[in-house]
Amino acid sequence: MSWTQSLSLENAKSVYSLANTPLYVLRNLKQDAAVTQIARSRSSEEILHELSIRKSSSEETLDQTVMPFVLLVALGSKNDLTAVKEAERFSGSFGEWFSTIARAILLTTSPTSLSKLEMTRPPLVAAARKGNVASSTTAKLSSKGE
Repeated sequence: MSWTQSLSLENAKSVYSLANTPLYVLRNLKQDAAVTQIARSRSSEEILHELSIRKSSSEETLDQTVMPFVLLVALGSKNDLTAVKEAERFSGSFGEWFSTIARAILLTTSPTSLSKLEMTRPPLVAAARKGNVASSTTAKLSSKGE
């Protein structure tokens, strides 16, 4: 049993059925629960492997037709542009809309990286140490007022 069989594709099927442009599919699938679940729980390699399996099968049901788009948008959600470029090679198997969505993801995604910065604060310098200008001035003012 493939891990994709446990996904709920009801919303994705509705989006695909109502779509008149590939960008409508992309925009709406970005908010789909199945896309979010895949992006969080699966690696880019697992998603690409699932796409490669599906490219050789013929789509018979709406679930089978929609799944490549869900997988592609999940890859885009991971901000893994290398994986999206690799997935774009499967466009011939999934049609023109697949290619258009892949190109849109590549054009609109900004690559990001996370870096851990450790910052240390220098020790606070005491303002009134003996011998510095501030303490000398304070001492002079204090002695005049007595």
